[in-house]
Amino acid sequence: MVAQGAGGLVAQRIVQRERTAAPIDRLITVGPIWRGTNIGFLGDTEDISRRLGTYDAILSLEKPLIDPWCGGCRELVRGSDLLRDLHRAGLPTRGVQYTNVISPTDLLVSDPFTAAVDGMDNRFLDAGRAGRTAHHFTLLTDAAVVQHVRDALLGDVRQAY
Repeated sequence: MVAQGAGGLVAQRIVQRERTAAPIDRLITVGPIWRGTNIGFLGDTEDISRRLGTYDAILSLEKPLIDPWCGGCRELVRGSDLLRDLHRAGLPTRGVQYTNVISPTDLLVSDPFTAAVDGMDNRFLDAGRAGRTAHHFTLLTDAAVVQHVRDALLGDVRQAY
């Protein structure tokens, strides 16, 4: 399976919870958000709120404002309940081969280097290549990303020959 950004979190949830006829044994993520985002300092704000014990109260005010617009957005913030659950249930999951294609100029993942996870094949784009940047929402149009995904998909086939 190939997934971008939050799609990798969805695929991971399926890996951890679902028993399918054809289980996911390889997950290639482009712009993975394994540790969430801190965009707009939301992760920092949630950390403070949890320490102060105001998280639930703030969440009850936030949900009616944010959820109608983007019900899953809160789950992408660093330290969210979803991210905590995914890590607690085992990330990476045994039996799954992971490849992460990570851009150092992602812009959605506040520190893109935190997207790398031990036990996974973490492939970083070259930040200095001809002044080009690949940020989160253009990653799938970047030739280097496409090549990394192709290499990850065909890796087993090439090794067999």
